[in-house]
Amino acid sequence: MCVRARAMPGIVTRMCDDFWILRRCGGDGTTHVLDEFGAGGACGAGYTCSHPGPRHGHRTLRVSVQGQAEALLVFGGESGNFDQSPQLTNQVHIGTFSATALTFVNLPTSAGTDENPNIISSRPYPHRYWASPAPRRDSSIAIMGNTGSENGRLLVFGGFAAVSTSTKSAVYDYLERQDYGVYAFNDLWYLDLSTLTVECARSAQCGTILNWYQVDVPGGSSRPLERWGAGIVLDPQDNLYVVGGTTYDSTTKTFGELSDTYLYQMRDPFYKYCAATGSGLRSAKAGVPAHFYIKCYDIFGLDPSTAKFKVDIEGDVIAGGARINPTPFSLATPGLYKVEFTLLKVGAYRITVSVGRGGNDFMEGISGIEPESTRYNDVFEFTVSPENPTEAMVEDCTVVPGDTGKQTQISSL
Repeated sequence: MCVRARAMPGIVTRMCDDFWILRRCGGDGTTHVLDEFGAGGACGAGYTCSHPGPRHGHRTLRVSVQGQAEALLVFGGESGNFDQSPQLTNQVHIGTFSATALTFVNLPTSAGTDENPNIISSRPYPHRYWASPAPRRDSSIAIMGNTGSENGRLLVFGGFAAVSTSTKSAVYDYLERQDYGVYAFNDLWYLDLSTLTVECARSAQCGTILNWYQVDVPGGSSRPLERWGAGIVLDPQDNLYVVGGTTYDSTTKTFGELSDTYLYQMRDPFYKYCAATGSGLRSAKAGVPAHFYIKCYDIFGLDPSTAKFKVDIEGDVIAGGARINPTPFSLATPGLYKVEFTLLKVGAYRITVSVGRGGNDFMEGISGIEPESTRYNDVFEFTVSPENPTEAMVEDCTVVPGDTGKQTQISSL
């Protein structure tokens, strides 16, 4: 059944079958009956209302849908009182405006619904939420690439929750500095909004499910601590800054406020999405220039805007057991780089390639999958997938004697 209640002076709310509509009251303070929607009247049988409902700890921002409709996005949060068992959500609602109304739609995503979440029950919490961020409150959100007719992506970082055995809201834990089962997050997800249409946002005529993707962060010590309430911002180059927040140490069972700053270089080459190919990875002739290529994508599977590599070629035959470090240079194709080098001595060499910024401590060995059939022929066919191996690429290159001629001799001594 639909309900009508006063939300604030001058505003009346009515929750209907597929959307939630707000309309202004008369100037004299009287209320107006709202239009009724749904089969056979308001909130027909079998319909589920899709308004956000009463909640706290949620996050909201503005988004433009296909460059045609200004809207509000609402993510996550908690319903219920602080002294009740936690009722957290990972749902995304979108609200669009007309001259007289605000209409909310609960967007269909890979998270499923609160009643039927897309989880693998056999996995431990929170890893059972494999297709979306786990339900949470006080996360940090930002919108990326929402320009022109492009919807872009909704970014979600961190937040916190209470484990299933908790009998009170996680907010109680923080305010009372007690441990009722706090679980803080440091994961980063994005919701691909590219297929979101104006029809879906305005009237729930949604033809596709919006997919969540977790951003795989290289390294362990380089990850931010688990936290909630952090400030996040994107710069014009789509670098994401995470500043401060509150954390919880499950070992010492203590809370703490943070003052650190972390940087996610979102459009840099992602080490799992980088691969090398070319004859120079396997063999070369002494004194003769050799080469191979590197192809990279960013975490979104797009051509990266910048790249910084470290190429190591080492072998016992290099004087003093040292190594050489040729510098890759970019080609006309975005994300494509070439490495040229010349080895003077016959012998065995090992080639590794790392990508990243901020010095050696923040570089990862590339580990994209390049099929054996094309690994040494300058043709790229590697798969861009989060399931790429985590072991870095290592290639063994054999250098054989160079060619000789009447006028010159290029050989190893």
